[in-house]
Amino acid sequence: MLHAIIDFAFADVTCLLAQGNPSNGAVLCTNENRVTSVCTFSCSAGYDLVGSASTTCLNDGDGDAFGVWSNTRPFCIRKFVTACPAFSCLMYCKQFALQTAISELVIM
Repeated sequence: MLHAIIDFAFADVTCLLAQGNPSNGAVLCTNENRVTSVCTFSCSAGYDLVGSASTTCLNDGDGDAFGVWSNTRPFCIRKFVTACPAFSCLMYCKQFALQTAISELVIM
């Protein structure tokens, strides 16, 4: 009896969920969602990036055709510019960042 062993070539590995644009931002990938592709994220004017600015599709070495991204997709939050007491601004920013993170997770 013959048993076939499938071992995907390095070039055939892809990461699931190709990196998409974060809300109010953009992504540029060197080779879509294929192994060794590097995706770089940026935010629109008036927004700050929260998280890593880049991620790489890596071969996880388990022998299948699916790799993993080195970092999770970041998100963009609106820059907070206002005249208010520092503590009040800090609390607002934390609350807004948490709400944005939760909505980004649902969208992914």
